[in-house]
Amino acid sequence: MKITFKQVGSLPKEITSESTVDDNVITLSAVLTPKKQHNILFEGNMRGVAEVTCDLCATPFALDIDENIVLNLTDRTFSHEEDALPEIDTIECPPGIINIDEIITSEVYLLTSDYHKCKQCNNTEEEFSSSTN
Repeated sequence: MKITFKQVGSLPKEITSESTVDDNVITLSAVLTPKKQHNILFEGNMRGVAEVTCDLCATPFALDIDENIVLNLTDRTFSHEEDALPEIDTIECPPGIINIDEIITSEVYLLTSDYHKCKQCNNTEEEFSSSTN
């Protein structure tokens, strides 16, 4: 799904999109709110399941995704002085086209590239740490 900055207009716009990332269906609900002439505040929630591998035992398992996402979208080359919204990551969307599927894919890859432990390894470490105290 792609949306232009002009389609957002001057009022907040609600969107819902479903995207497939590595054979996993991810749903995003978001509100796009114009903030400055070249900036849109993107506030959304992403839900779904992604396949990851335990970093301790290498067992694959399903990771439930329920993540809030807040981004600053800009339709020009990012200028820290002019475009920055405090403590929010910025994504450049030239030429004024917001690619929702790219945002979903990027956020899923960000989550799946993190350190993950399966339930078995999580329980083993908890038992180990409680027996040493």
